[in-house]
Amino acid sequence: MSAIRYQECRACGDRWALPRGLCRRCGSDDLAWQDSGGAGRVYSLTTQHRAPSRDFPVAPPWRIGLVDLDEGPRVMCHLDEAAAIGSRVRGGMREFAGAQVPWFAVAEEG
Repeated sequence: MSAIRYQECRACGDRWALPRGLCRRCGSDDLAWQDSGGAGRVYSLTTQHRAPSRDFPVAPPWRIGLVDLDEGPRVMCHLDEAAAIGSRVRGGMREFAGAQVPWFAVAEEG
């Protein structure tokens, strides 16, 4: 799996998941892409039981959630079946329906 990326403002240090042209906190355009270490905690999750169309290439159900990365940004992602709100997870980018998406599994203890 490849790393999940996020943007960071070099002026104020704010971090976020989705691409922007300017910092949401200070307005600077001095932005950089960073690779996440891939660890975080599940903030929210749901199970999607219906595909967006009948010809969608992957049959449901899918576990979709929000994960707070250890670096700060919150990302929407796919989750494995064992994940629960509050679970520590590890992940990266994985192929789903022809696109690369963030995907997390429960982190092993230890």
